[in-house]
Amino acid sequence: MKRILAITYVLLLSAGCAATDSDSSSVPSNGNGASTGDGASDTADSTGSTNPGNSTESTNPDDSTESTNPDDSTESTNPDDSTDSTETDESGDPSDSDGDGVPNDEDAWPLDPSMSEDVWGQLIDDEPEVFFASDISNGIRAGFMSDLRVVIEQWGNFGPTEIWVLGNGTDESIALAQTYCERRVEREQMTFSPGFNYETCIGKMTYPNQPSGTVLPEFITNEPNFVGDFESYRIPSDNLPSVNAGLNGARHWGFHLLMSSLPFQYEINEWSIPKEDYTIVLFHEYFHVVNSAYVYDAQYVVDETGNSVRPDMGPTAMIEGSANYLSNYTLRKLISDGAYSASSGFQTTLREHMRSVMERVQELLPNCPDFDLKDLNYGNNCDPYAFGEWGIAYLLNRIDNQDAYQEVLFPLINSMGYYAAFEETFGITFAQFNSDFHAFLDQSIDEQLAILPD
Repeated sequence: MKRILAITYVLLLSAGCAATDSDSSSVPSNGNGASTGDGASDTADSTGSTNPGNSTESTNPDDSTESTNPDDSTESTNPDDSTDSTETDESGDPSDSDGDGVPNDEDAWPLDPSMSEDVWGQLIDDEPEVFFASDISNGIRAGFMSDLRVVIEQWGNFGPTEIWVLGNGTDESIALAQTYCERRVEREQMTFSPGFNYETCIGKMTYPNQPSGTVLPEFITNEPNFVGDFESYRIPSDNLPSVNAGLNGARHWGFHLLMSSLPFQYEINEWSIPKEDYTIVLFHEYFHVVNSAYVYDAQYVVDETGNSVRPDMGPTAMIEGSANYLSNYTLRKLISDGAYSASSGFQTTLREHMRSVMERVQELLPNCPDFDLKDLNYGNNCDPYAFGEWGIAYLLNRIDNQDAYQEVLFPLINSMGYYAAFEETFGITFAQFNSDFHAFLDQSIDEQLAILPD
């Protein structure tokens, strides 16, 4: 079921706040393009596959961040002062803490006035909310919105969804953070505890360029290398041609939260990088939304890297590999079918792209000759993005269905769990797949490329 949506975006005006002068480390361009799963972010560039070496990986979902139209916010109070949801109003009915007309005992999100139902995993009509910092040009906005419509039409409108796009200005980043924090406080969605309030939220989003005099939470002052959530996306925008984008939750709040640095590729740029470089990044991130939407469980576990993950989304190599491969494959198929107008600068074929990925796999393979795809994670000697991308290509060719991962496997996850759904979809256990994939990597590059669709 697919719909064409009229997607809205919000122009966030600069707050004109004075930011502190502070050095920020840059995020280098790494020759890759995408992002991570539920609660993670990646750096990217023009090749269309991410490099986890520069990723900021999945954070605790309680740390995820967002924003809203500032006109919708009426106060900036500490959520610790909120009314207890067990109280009753003067009529004796259960209280309505968020004032949305739905009693708390009937409200899936009793502290969020924007939602009362849990529509996770459903195709919805509500349009995604996209928030651009005010220093982002109209041309970049138009290109971003056009590609967002394309990928939603392709994979469905899973929501609610919020997308925050940073430019390179510190004042504009602060304005975006003010809007974000107004929404979080209003909805009592604490991004950390204890000590969360509007001002400390601003600090967490923009450190070390927070407004002068901002009170910082203790965990920031105790961590000299801390970089604020929005700041981690502003820094690449100030160090082009780097790109950072990520899905940062937020199942526990009932919506998908994405963030991105400046998608500069939508305008003519000094590096002659085509717009499709960012299209693949956006497709990659939205594939994570689809993956996340099919996992209803809201429970997170902390893995060995310190990331908060939902296990039924699959192993990291499969989360990242599927997003990498299917973003690259899908864009090129849309171009081939005449459904997407490609720029003249985008000439790389799927085989050329996958050849470069296989070269990276073969380069890294001596570091992990006995790898298990289910164990490859961010920071491993063997790149889960590259190994996973070829793993997905191998699997989809095995059953001759390029859409099987999202159309067959994903819908089975909630009833069967990831590994049983995998076996049902591909006809082999994950252990057998890992063994077969090892053998596949011993083949010649021509044999490997032959499995790819034309």
